[in-house]
Amino acid sequence: MILIRIALVTAVLCAAGPAVADDATPDTAGGRYVFAKQADGFVRLDTQTGEVSLCGQKSVGWACEAAPEDRAVLESEIARLRTENATLKKDLPTSTAWSRSWITSGIGSLMRSSGRRSRS
Repeated sequence: MILIRIALVTAVLCAAGPAVADDATPDTAGGRYVFAKQADGFVRLDTQTGEVSLCGQKSVGWACEAAPEDRAVLESEIARLRTENATLKKDLPTSTAWSRSWITSGIGSLMRSSGRRSRS
């Protein structure tokens, strides 16, 4: 009777092992790749290059293919932001004296609106 129970417990544990292993998250601590489980495979992130790949079962086994990127959209947005940044920098005051007077007048206005007297 004890042998039957031992055999039964062993069989249950052996059957449950693969089911637990399927749900386990891969150990990626310190590794180059990070994997995320998807319905039909995995998404692989290369932590050194930032490249994303879609991995799945193929006719020849497991294979990963680079995920499609819309690089042109990203590049055009970067260019637009650079132009906007340059325009904003050009509009900033360049004179230190002008900046100090602008700050002083702003502080004076705040002091007057609060009822205090400025020391200028």
